[in-house]
Amino acid sequence: DPWVVANVLRKNIGSLGVEGQTKTHLAKVETFLELPSRSAKGVGGAFDFVSFCPPYYKVSYPDLLLTLDASPLIDDHTVILVEYARSQKDEILPSIGNRLRRIRDRRYGRTYVALYACDGREMPDEDDEWAAQPEEATRFGKVVRGGKRDDDDEEDE
Repeated sequence: DPWVVANVLRKNIGSLGVEGQTKTHLAKVETFLELPSRSAKGVGGAFDFVSFCPPYYKVSYPDLLLTLDASPLIDDHTVILVEYARSQKDEILPSIGNRLRRIRDRRYGRTYVALYACDGREMPDEDDEWAAQPEEATRFGKVVRGGKRDDDDEEDE
């Protein structure tokens, strides 16, 4: 969204005094990743932060996140913020590919936001019998499922 980049992102970067250390790109994520010149070196190195809010029903979140997972544009320190619709919650998996792990999944009014970290560890396929199951999103140390903490049921009894 050009308005957000101009009126929010660039102002925030300016207020931090890091204009010379940052670079923003305004493009469709799919298009940006498909360009042959999009190597990490070609854009100044791997990104620290990636944010995307695609038209909700015009993109496959698992496919897009798998593409990012395999991309040289993300590194072991990269954080990815994903905005999505409630009906797409099943597509926002606890882990994607070999490196992406969902560390937060929150609702802000009508907006849903997931935060993934690229921790660089190779992750087993969750279908493997020996594989440990991915960690789930937590809130204050409690597992969060569908906006409800595990101990909420105990309080209702």
